[in-house]
Amino acid sequence: MEYSAAFDADLAALEAAAIDLAERHEAGPVDATDRRDYVANIDHLVNTYPLSFETIRAHAEHIKRMYRNRTNENTVRKRIDTEHQAFVADVCDDYDPQF
Repeated sequence: MEYSAAFDADLAALEAAAIDLAERHEAGPVDATDRRDYVANIDHLVNTYPLSFETIRAHAEHIKRMYRNRTNENTVRKRIDTEHQAFVADVCDDYDPQF
């Protein structure tokens, strides 16, 4: 797959939704709206880019786990950025990660 700024932004939106869902889990019960936003981001990526549901969901779940297991907010944000770049490098042939 070719890299595009649109894909990068869509993936960042999914990661933000995953973090938001993890935060909501910490605060209490998660409602259908919270889950719907997360699933909508996954659905958008699956229907827009040549990636499988499993690949995208696995990445989003990995980001959620990283965030849930955080010990320091700044450190986890840096780790998530590194994971973002590694994921894009794995799926985009022409992406040069900056880590």
